[in-house]
Amino acid sequence: MSMSLSLSLAITNVGGGGGAPVVPGDDFFAELGSTSTWYANSTWPNGIYSSAMNKTLQAITDFTVVSSNSVKQVRLYGRDHAAGSWLSSVDLFVDDSNGTGTQPEADDHGVGALCEDHEGYLHAFGGVHNGAMKHVCSNAAGNVTAFTAQATIGTSYAYPHPVRVSSQINLFCRSFNGTLQYNLIVRRTSALSAGAATWGSELPVLSFGDNTRVYLGQSIAVGTDIFLVCTQADFGDTLRKHVYVLVYDTVTGNVRNLANTKTVLAASLPVGLSDADTFFRVVGFAGGEEGVTPSMCIENGRLHIGYIQGVDGAANVRHRYFDLATGAQQGGVNELGSTNNPRNTVTIAPGAVGIEARWTTNVGAVSEYQTPALPAVPYASGGDMWGASWTIGGGWAASAKIRAATRAHKVDSPSYVFNAHPDIRWMYAERASDTQYKLGGNLRSFAYGDSGIVKRDWGDDADVTTWHARRSTPLSSAELSDVKALVRALKGCTGWATTLGIYIGAKAPTLADAWQNLKANNYNQTSSGTIALDGINGPKGDGISGQSIIPYNPATAGGIFTPTDAIQWFWNMTEGQSTGYDIGCGVGIASWRCQARSATDTRNARAANSTVISASATSAIGQRGVRRTGNTGSFLIDGVGANTTALTVPAGEISPNGNLTFHTNGTAFASRAHALECFQAYRGSDLSGVEYNAFKRLLIAWGII
Repeated sequence: MSMSLSLSLAITNVGGGGGAPVVPGDDFFAELGSTSTWYANSTWPNGIYSSAMNKTLQAITDFTVVSSNSVKQVRLYGRDHAAGSWLSSVDLFVDDSNGTGTQPEADDHGVGALCEDHEGYLHAFGGVHNGAMKHVCSNAAGNVTAFTAQATIGTSYAYPHPVRVSSQINLFCRSFNGTLQYNLIVRRTSALSAGAATWGSELPVLSFGDNTRVYLGQSIAVGTDIFLVCTQADFGDTLRKHVYVLVYDTVTGNVRNLANTKTVLAASLPVGLSDADTFFRVVGFAGGEEGVTPSMCIENGRLHIGYIQGVDGAANVRHRYFDLATGAQQGGVNELGSTNNPRNTVTIAPGAVGIEARWTTNVGAVSEYQTPALPAVPYASGGDMWGASWTIGGGWAASAKIRAATRAHKVDSPSYVFNAHPDIRWMYAERASDTQYKLGGNLRSFAYGDSGIVKRDWGDDADVTTWHARRSTPLSSAELSDVKALVRALKGCTGWATTLGIYIGAKAPTLADAWQNLKANNYNQTSSGTIALDGINGPKGDGISGQSIIPYNPATAGGIFTPTDAIQWFWNMTEGQSTGYDIGCGVGIASWRCQARSATDTRNARAANSTVISASATSAIGQRGVRRTGNTGSFLIDGVGANTTALTVPAGEISPNGNLTFHTNGTAFASRAHALECFQAYRGSDLSGVEYNAFKRLLIAWGII
C-alpha cells in the first residue's frame, strides 16, 4: 500500500456518519477496549486500508488476563470489504506501559500503529511508553491471521509513526534522552524483505531543548518527502502550544520548512527551538493558551491542519490550509467550533471531495467527566463527537453532532483510516465517564463511512440461546442483543469461565425467570417465604421470610466457589437501612453473609470466618457483595474491593456448610430489590471492575439505572 495519501476520498455524511450498507447487528465492531483504544493523532496510523487485501485494519487496545494479571492487549481488528464482514481479532502484543495503579488501570500509551510494506506484509509497532518499541509482523504477505514478534527497537521510545516510502519504513518516535528532553527521532530500515527488517541507527529530527517534549501528529509521505505536524509541550506536559510543520527528505536526510526557505542538513539535525520557532512554526499561541496534538491531511495539493487553541473552559477548534508546493497559507483561520477542554481531540481527514473534521466537546458537569488518574487536568477529554465537511468551493458546512455521549460513556479519539476505503473512513471509541474510567475493559469502538455507521452482526451465543429458551417470555431483540453483549464481554475478559451463577432479575416477567442461571442450566434458584418482583427492579423480599436459595453448598460442592476463594454479590435497587442481610449461607450459620446497610449505617460481612468485616455505609444502592481470597476478606463495592480485612485463621474459621442465599443470612431478612445476583470464584478489582462495567451497561440499556 502506498504511504502517500489518496486524494479522492469522500465526505462523511455528518448528520449520521458513514459506513457500509445497513446490515443487522450492533453499531459497534469492537467491545473490549481497555482505557484508550487508540491515540487519535499522537500514535498514527492506527487504522489503514490495504487495497491489495481490500481490507480495513485497525489496532485496538483491548483488555485480557495473563497469568491471573489484568493486562492491556493490542489486537488487530478488520473488515473484509469484498465479503462485507468483520474479521476475527488477532493478538499483536501486550502493552507493557507502566504507570500508577494496577493494569489495566495504569498507563495506556502503548497503543498500536500499523504499516503495510512494499511486499504486502503488515507491521505493527507500540506496546511501550518510554521503552523498547515492540514490533510484530504478519507471517505472510497479504495475510493478517498470524503475527510473529520481531526484535524490539531502541530503548526509550513512545508514540510510533511508521511511514513507508518505496521499500523503506521510516519509523518516527518520541525518544527520551534520559534527562530533560523528549525529542523526535526516526529509525529507518536499511533492509526489508519477507517482513524481516534491519534498522539503521537513531537519527535526530526535532528537539525543543531542555524541559520540553515533542508530540507528533500525522506523518504523511508525498513522493520521497514526509510531512510532519508537531506541537511543543513542557517537560511535565502541563501545557502544549504552537503548531509546527517539518518536511523530512528521505533521500538526503535533510529537514526543511513548509515554505522551503530553511533547510537543516542531516549532519546538523535536530532542528532546534530557535529555528523551529522562526522557520517551522505555522501557528503560534499566545501566553497561557494551550492545545492538543494537531492533525494534518493532504488533498489536491493542499496541506490542511486541524488544531485546538485556547484555555480551560474556552477553546476553539480551528483549521488552516497551505499550498503544498509553495507553503503559503491560503485564506485565514477557519473556526469550526468550540470546546471547553483544549486537550480534547480534533482530527481532519480527506473526504471524497475536500476534507472532513471530527472533534469532541465535553458535556454535562465537569465532575462527571473528571478522571481520577494523572495527569490531572480541569477537564477530561471526550464527550459528544462533532463534525463538519469542507470543499474548496464551498468552505466549511455547518457542524453537526455525529455521536452523543451517554450517561456512562463519552465518545473520544476520532481517528481517520489512512488511505481509507469509502465504506470506513473514521473510527471513534468510547471512554468511561465514571470512577471506573481507568478500569475500562468494556469500551466500544465504532466505524463510519460514506453510507452510515458500519454495523457488526455478532451472531448468536449458545449459552444465551439456551438460557433465553428457558424463559417464560422472550426478550425483545434489543434486550437479547444486550444480554449477548454482556456475555461476550464476560467471556472476552475471562470472567465467564470462573463464574458459576448469574441471575438477571431486572425486567423478569416472573420469579421463575429471575431464578434462571444465565451461565448454565444448573444452580437455578428457588424461593421460600414471601418474595415478589418489584416492578422492573427485580425480586424483593418482604423482610420477614422472603429469600432465594442457590442449590450450591460451598463446603461440599467441590466447585470453584470455595470458602477461601469466592465472591457473592448483588445489584441492589432499594435504598435505606435494614436489620436484615442480603447474602447468606444456610440457616443459622454465622459464616458467610453480607449486609448492604444496617440500621446504624454500617455494612457488615463475614467470609467463612468469625471475623467481622465492617465499614460505614450511607447508601445501599449499587453492586454490593462479599469476597474472600486466602486469609483475607473484603467487600465488593461497585466493582472495587473495599475494607480488606485479615481473618482469624485458623481459630476463626467457620465452615459455610449450607446452600447460598440472597435476601437473608438465614435468620435476618432484608427487603431489597436485586436487579442482578452472582456468585463466582475470587478475582481482583481489575477484573471485577471490567465485569461491573459490563453489567452496568446492561442495566443502563434497560433503563434500570
